[in-house]
Amino acid sequence: MTGDLLSRTAADYKPVYQASGASLGKVFAGISIPGPGLIADIILKAVLSDAPKAVYSGGPMVEEFLGQRTKLDDDEFDRFMAEKTGLMGLKV
Repeated sequence: MTGDLLSRTAADYKPVYQASGASLGKVFAGISIPGPGLIADIILKAVLSDAPKAVYSGGPMVEEFLGQRTKLDDDEFDRFMAEKTGLMGLKV
């Protein structure tokens, strides 16, 4: 949402990219993104399970985002994501 993409974005949409880029930069600041081993371990767990789950998840943002998705209705989750992405109240 920065750099080359922002330079190629129509002027009407630049405020959206700028707001979300700034907010998501704050969300991801200080987070260590795991390597492929995390997903490989989840796949191995599913394959070796006697009763595999339909869905698995993993990573540094799982609890913050997916946890909220299970707790909030659609409108509340939309507001949560708008706040997290810096788009709450953005007028373009």
